[in-house]
Amino acid sequence: MDKQWYVIYTKPKNEKKVNQRLVDKNIQTFLPLQKTLRQWSDRKKKVEIPVFSSYLFVRIDIKHKYDVLETNGVVRFVNYLGKPAIVREHEIEAIRFLLNNYTEIKAESLAIGSRLEIKAGTLKGNTGIVVKHKNGSVSLALENLGYQLIASIPVNQIALAAF
Repeated sequence: MDKQWYVIYTKPKNEKKVNQRLVDKNIQTFLPLQKTLRQWSDRKKKVEIPVFSSYLFVRIDIKHKYDVLETNGVVRFVNYLGKPAIVREHEIEAIRFLLNNYTEIKAESLAIGSRLEIKAGTLKGNTGIVVKHKNGSVSLALENLGYQLIASIPVNQIALAAF
């Protein structure tokens, strides 16, 4: 079987350590990092932080999954329909492209029930509650008119509402 990309879940704040342990085992990894400026009481410093908290990508033949699971700091594989979720090569490349070409990348979960603000388009300025998230668009329940109106909005036109 060929090697494929999978997602593993790590202990909190262990992404870099787990990444190094896997590299030491000759396992191909991808840990998306971005530079950010952090403020301490006495100084400011640019640090690299993971884009996806507690997540790391590994490229393995699935028959070697126990080599990954036995690594200190690895919690589990992320599953989809009861099997380790496969990430396609073009998705990994898309993440790399974003990291190489843009700053301030932010990964946010669009959980059902999250309140979002529409930032562009004809519904700009309205807020709504996520009722569905699929294929690059989000269905929001808009209640501004006293009715629940469901609108599918492209993900690039929304942001988490600040309340």
